Amino acid sequence: MNATNPTSLETQRGTDNYKRRTGRTTRMLEDAIRLAREGRAVYVVVAYEAHVQHVHAALTRMLAEPRNADIQNNHGIKIETPIAIGMDWATLTVRSMHLNCRVLIDPHAIERQFGSILNAWIKYDEPTQAPSATQEPNE
Repeated sequence: MNATNPTSLETQRGTDNYKRRTGRTTRMLEDAIRLAREGRAVYVVVAYEAHVQHVHAALTRMLAEPRNADIQNNHGIKIETPIAIGMDWATLTVRSMHLNCRVLIDPHAIERQFGSILNAWIKYDEPTQAPSATQEPNE
């Protein structure tokens, strides 16, 4: 996002990187683990190749936790870029995916793909303040 543009997603809410480091990717990976535990194949779509490695490292750390011992070696979670798997953004599906498969999209991948559209969508919104440190983002 463009921090100098007063209508960008970050500055619209009163602070740069408003949604960064809020745990969204961790919660998405927890959902992926839950789906894998239910027997689903899971694609986690991330923004770019370097992000694949970063998210894979986070997933590996999470799977190493004792609570995930039941699926550590056979989890069925794949982390890919949209181009690598033929992501269809209109349907949020992957080319030739099995019916058992679920696709989870990292918020950063959405921002990279649709950031300009999202900025256009909020361009004329009333300015708001970022939540305080004690307030949850969804309150």
